[in-house]
Amino acid sequence: IQAVQDELGPQLVADLSFADTVVKSIGAIAIFIGIVVAWRMTKNITGPANLIAAGARCLALGDTRLKDVDPAEFDRVKKRGDELGDTGRAFADLVGYLTANAGIAETVSRGDMNVESRVASEDDTLGKSFRAMVEKLNDFLTQVRSAAEQVSSCSTQVDSASQALSSGATQQAASLEEITSSVTEIATQISTSAERDHS
Repeated sequence: IQAVQDELGPQLVADLSFADTVVKSIGAIAIFIGIVVAWRMTKNITGPANLIAAGARCLALGDTRLKDVDPAEFDRVKKRGDELGDTGRAFADLVGYLTANAGIAETVSRGDMNVESRVASEDDTLGKSFRAMVEKLNDFLTQVRSAAEQVSSCSTQVDSASQALSSGATQQAASLEEITSSVTEIATQISTSAERDHS
């Protein structure tokens, strides 16, 4: 038995050493693959999340064009079939909604009140507020136009009255001139008559 142990022992130790090396190598490869997979999964999640966060920061600053967001990357996020794709599509809807309302505000700021504010849902306070604002501005402009028409009408009446007064003053001046001329003529005749009577 001792002879068999002496013969098999070193070979068994060598085999165990080889098996230990193989197990350690497989473990190291598995750990490396696990790290690579974890890194890829993390990048696959954090990349789209960071992209949406950058877009949210742009919106918070009023930039509906999302100048800090790569459009191609954003399109890839929206095409995903997972929760991040759902989030990307919902974010794109939000950007579209805010862009449409910014367009309405820009149109109104140029003085064009012929805009239709879209209310997205019963809970859409921004859309309802835009609609109410446009309606109130249109009412205000209607009142201003009405007041302007009244001022114009009054101005026409004042102009007519002014012309009538001017015409009346002109007629009175002509009448006074005729009276003055008649008085002068009478005075001349009296003076001539008085000179004849004295002579």
